Amino acid sequence: SATWGRPHITPGPEDFAGHETSILKFITALAPHVRAASVLRPISGLGVYDDFQDGDGTRYILATHNPGAHFDDETGPFARDTDFLLNVSVTSPASSHVHIDMLNLFQRVVSDYHLDAIEIIEIINSRPYEKSRIIEALQSHSTVHTLVLDAFPDIAQVPGIWNVLFAPDLPGHPLIFPNLHTIWVIEAAYLKADEEELEAARQPLAEGQAPPAPTPWSQLLTGLYIRCQRGARLRHFIAPWGQTDDEDATKRFITRLET
Repeated sequence: SATWGRPHITPGPEDFAGHETSILKFITALAPHVRAASVLRPISGLGVYDDFQDGDGTRYILATHNPGAHFDDETGPFARDTDFLLNVSVTSPASSHVHIDMLNLFQRVVSDYHLDAIEIIEIINSRPYEKSRIIEALQSHSTVHTLVLDAFPDIAQVPGIWNVLFAPDLPGHPLIFPNLHTIWVIEAAYLKADEEELEAARQPLAEGQAPPAPTPWSQLLTGLYIRCQRGARLRHFIAPWGQTDDEDATKRFITRLET
């Protein structure tokens, strides 16, 4: 665990860049040791977390295979058959004032630690990022087969990573994670209102009627179909349905996912 910041003083905007610079230097300083250790314990997973634990810091982990291992305080695929070669939490004595650009963190870790064959990526972020930056950060990781994301739908995720994975099939749009077969969502919420919006989107349009804006769930279904058409069919969508006000509607949507 590493700590940056000034105790008892609220950092100003100028401190944010200083935090990030220090942390990126820290990542680079560890690189020779991480690369040496990974020769015997190959790194199979990377997790990056922005505003970890409600905003009091950033975290990144490097995971290795260890059959039989179990962690009660982890969720998703890192909870089982995994050891952590590195687990770094960045906190500040001033609580929620550490600001790290998650994509800068991700790219520095990947570059300095030579992570060119990772299989699992877990990304938990609290803010949206530009689509072009997300594509640049993720498009080279063809070995990734499992992606773990935060709650869905989520206001920060929808304009960011989800749009990159499940965007309309626009000319020149790269296929991110072509070997992806599993998406693991920490929590999913599907409400009766979501069902009504999805049904409305499926109705034929009257002459001159503008199509409704896509909802997160309709975008997901369309994106899954597009990935299937491009030879990248998803096999597993794992999500604990934490919020629902209509269990039958949720069951109907699960059936749509399966088809």
